[in-house]
Amino acid sequence: MLDWRGHHKADDGVDEVERLHRPVPEQEAENLKLAELTKEYDERFCRILGYRRMTSWINHFNHTNYSKNRIHRIMKKLGIHSAIRKNKKTYHSSKAEATAENKLRRDFNTGKPNEKWATDVTEFKIPDTGKKLYLSAITRLLNIND
Repeated sequence: MLDWRGHHKADDGVDEVERLHRPVPEQEAENLKLAELTKEYDERFCRILGYRRMTSWINHFNHTNYSKNRIHRIMKKLGIHSAIRKNKKTYHSSKAEATAENKLRRDFNTGKPNEKWATDVTEFKIPDTGKKLYLSAITRLLNIND
């Protein structure tokens, strides 16, 4: 008996000559073609595709409609699996713990220099160290016309 790749399995009592010259069933021939496509796409996409994305790409580029279970079964037989990639960290902005009172009330005009100052603090996280760096920008508000 032949496995899905055409290799001989254990002797089941059928003569070897009969086994070699038997007509290949249509579904087995299609599985062999699908196995070649799977190997090709695995190489093309640098071994990162799992069976769901592999099914999607094969069906898209070849205008076919293979089931994900069929592709998965063939990938398991070939020993092909997706490379598990490290997730990228997403930044979650934190809420301000304490908000200062709004004393300017959007009135940025001044009558004399150094009457009003504005500041902002920005937090930067240093990669791979777990440390933080703070930048405090300070500016004085001054009318340009003065």
